[in-house]
Amino acid sequence: MTDSKSADHTSSLLARYLRVADFVNVIKAGLILHDVEGNSIDLNAAAATMFGVGISGLAGAPLVASSWKPVHPDGSPMKPEEFPVSITLHTGTECRDVVLGFDVPDRSRLWLSIDTYRLFDEEKLVGVMSAFNDVTELYEGALLRETMMGVMKVVITSTDEAASLQNFCDTMLEYAHMGLVGIGFKSALDEGAFIEFPFVAGPPEFLTKASITWSGATDHGRGPAGTAMRTRTTQVCQDVMSDARLEPWRGLATETNLRSNVAIPFKVRDRDAVLVLYSNDTFAFPDVLVRGFEAIANELEFAVAHVKSVNDLAKALGATTTALSSVAEVRDPYTAGHQANVGELGFAIAQAMKLEPGLVDLVKKAGLLLDVGKVAVPLELLVRPGSLSAIEFDIVKQHTTLGEKILSDADLPWPLAEVAFQHHERVDGSGYPMGLAGGQISLPSRIIAVADVVDAMAHHRPYRAAYSIAEALSYVATNSGTLFDEDVVRACMSIFDAGFTFEYHAGP
Repeated sequence: MTDSKSADHTSSLLARYLRVADFVNVIKAGLILHDVEGNSIDLNAAAATMFGVGISGLAGAPLVASSWKPVHPDGSPMKPEEFPVSITLHTGTECRDVVLGFDVPDRSRLWLSIDTYRLFDEEKLVGVMSAFNDVTELYEGALLRETMMGVMKVVITSTDEAASLQNFCDTMLEYAHMGLVGIGFKSALDEGAFIEFPFVAGPPEFLTKASITWSGATDHGRGPAGTAMRTRTTQVCQDVMSDARLEPWRGLATETNLRSNVAIPFKVRDRDAVLVLYSNDTFAFPDVLVRGFEAIANELEFAVAHVKSVNDLAKALGATTTALSSVAEVRDPYTAGHQANVGELGFAIAQAMKLEPGLVDLVKKAGLLLDVGKVAVPLELLVRPGSLSAIEFDIVKQHTTLGEKILSDADLPWPLAEVAFQHHERVDGSGYPMGLAGGQISLPSRIIAVADVVDAMAHHRPYRAAYSIAEALSYVATNSGTLFDEDVVRACMSIFDAGFTFEYHAGP
């Protein structure tokens, strides 16, 4: 230990490092100074804002010993000796881009990228500066993308509804780093309005002993799961120990180390269902993750509604797709080549996004059938050289609804009918026929939307000349994140950069 006089000198010296220029209190990076024993000495304004404290909240204690409980990206607790400041002090190695999560009181988890720098006075080590950059949005976005990819793989490879739902729970537990995942339904026995959870990943005793109901008449029905089931609205609980709604289950939650949860209503075919996600940490569900998990539940709802066995799919799908696609080709030669091109481009985009091979093939088939609804649109509106009136354009737009009906009646697998219905929707909600936005639009539909526009622009139509491929790609790139999904556009650009070309000529 340093004596009082030496400690004062060190503190003063380190403070000069932090305040060497006025800019340290206006830059976005949080800066914290530590003495040679790891104690926090001073911090700039950005760090105080990040952690919600002043110097009085840090003085005299190592950051790792605080109540913020740093965790690694996989959710495991960080040991004191693993903290970047400790590593730098004990080994002399400066750390770069170490990502850790911090449970800042009364806030959702904060993910920070940490760098450390040794500080010297005449070649003597006097302390360490740690620099923090908030990467929460990047981390949460990556978490959602990985989870979505895992979910899509589960849905496509499952051979029946029950398997897909259980595998979904297992996948959410692994990819989203949850402590417990369950899917519940209203009990077949109406007595007590209980919610049964036949599909669970994690410690099952919590849900089997919880006696959760969806009736608002008792405390056991006013928790997040029961309320979500009853009101059809997502419910979030950031702290099980302090949220009055969780009082009936507080003891069980303590036994199973469940600290926060979200309950999301959805449907499995015509049955009301609720997805419950529990974390081992408090404040684990910021708005961006809740919205992402709602979109994932929406994808599951789309997919389960059309689960088919691999054998049934192989038996009839190829012939049916060819037959239905040919119907549109006979009437409109522009539609014929266009559907083939959209299928090929959609296939390539799905591959570039590393989707499950079964889903990649279905995306291609969806492209071949996206305009099948045009068989019911008057031919003169499809081939007219001039512009259409508002009423005439409304008639043309009906091909999405008609296509969905044709493919649904043909009992084809998900997502074929969904893509026919949604391929003119846009991520900002400006599309048709429903004005869906973001995750409300299924991923295959978002892929085909980009492929559809690129090919349509790149080929001649009766009412306009063709654009170049470069112009078509520029259009989707300019509208990435507004009209079109950013990840899909990025994949589309990459495959054209790699030499993709259309195989078919779209036109008469």
